[in-house]
Order: sequence, then C-alpha cells, then structure tokens
Amino acid sequence: MLMKHAAVTVEGNKWFLPTTFAQIALQQQHISVGTMEYIKTNFMGKVEDLSKIYVPINVKDHWFLVVVEKSRGLITYLDSLKYSKQRHERMKAIYDVISFLENILLDDWFYQSDNTERPMVSKFKFQEPEVPQQDAQS
Repeated sequence: MLMKHAAVTVEGNKWFLPTTFAQIALQQQHISVGTMEYIKTNFMGKVEDLSKIYVPINVKDHWFLVVVEKSRGLITYLDSLKYSKQRHERMKAIYDVISFLENILLDDWFYQSDNTERPMVSKFKFQEPEVPQQDAQS
C-alpha cells in the first residue's frame, strides 16, 4: 500500500510525486478523476506552505529528477546521463510535465484562500547543475 509522501520540514511542505504523475502528464490523455484524487490526497497538499516538488521522470528507460522550488521560482534538472542522444526528448518531457503541473495547480483544491496567487511554474528559472555522470554504456 502506498503511503502519503508529502513531508513537512522547516522549509515548508515537500511533495514527493509518484512516478505515475509524470507518466500521466506525458500520455496527454484524459485522466480518471479517481486517479488524480488519489495523487492529490496522498502526494500533494496545500500550495501556501509548499517549498519543493520532486518529480521523477522516465524517458526511454532512463530516470531523472526534476525539483520545483516554489519559493525560489526555480526548476532544477538532475540527470546522471545528461549528455545523450535523448536530451531533446528529455527536455520536452520536462516541459510537458511542468505544463501539466501548472494546469492542475489551477484547481481551487490546492489553496486555503481564494486570494492565493497561482504559481506560474512554466515561468520559473531553469537550472542544470553539474552532477556526477554515469558511463553511457552502463
């Protein structure tokens, strides 16, 4: 059974989204209400206290991580095999997942107050820090 994966820290709430979140975003098909309710209830929370969202993404059997920092207006792309032939596909996947996230964050369910500004995640600054790289043959 999956447990709730939202954590509260000194920095604020952190959402650890399930792998299915990116899969849903990349399918670009209608999602069942039940599936989205399950993800919202078990992996997300209110935006006012949100600091970071961790989104694992898989493109062609390769996993990488995107971290969205609401308070800093920053998207960080972490990939141990960054410089590959699939780079363009990975960038497109990130764009699609971020767009999907931005759209679902328009839902009033995520806010304690109607006056809370909805984050425009697609406008956040994008960064790719240097991380150790794995061998392309591994």
